[in-house]
Amino acid sequence: MPVATLSKGKQLKKADGNLSSDQQQSGKAQREAILRYLEACPNAADTLNGVVEWWIPLQRYHDDYDMIAKILEELFTEGLIEKQVLPDKKVIYKAIQAKGSLKE
Repeated sequence: MPVATLSKGKQLKKADGNLSSDQQQSGKAQREAILRYLEACPNAADTLNGVVEWWIPLQRYHDDYDMIAKILEELFTEGLIEKQVLPDKKVIYKAIQAKGSLKE
C-alpha cells in the first residue's frame, strides 16, 4: 500500500503519483465549479492563473452565498455573534464584544 506524502499546496499525494481520495474529491468539486462558472458566463476566457484566482473563487462565492447567509442568521439567533443594520439597510455581523471592553 503506497504511503501518502505531503506535496506542494499541503495536499496528500500518494508516493506512486496517484491522487488521494481527498484530491480526487477536490478535483471533482473544482471541475464542477468551472463548468458552472462557464454556464453562467459563456463568453469567459482566461489563463490558468485567471481561472484559479477568479473563476473558482467567484463560483464558490455564488454557490455558498445562501448557505453562509443562513449560518450567519443562525449564529445571531443563538447569540454567538452580533448583527447590526446600517442606515443603508446593509447588515453587518461581528463578534460579540464584552461589556466594558476597550476593543471596538
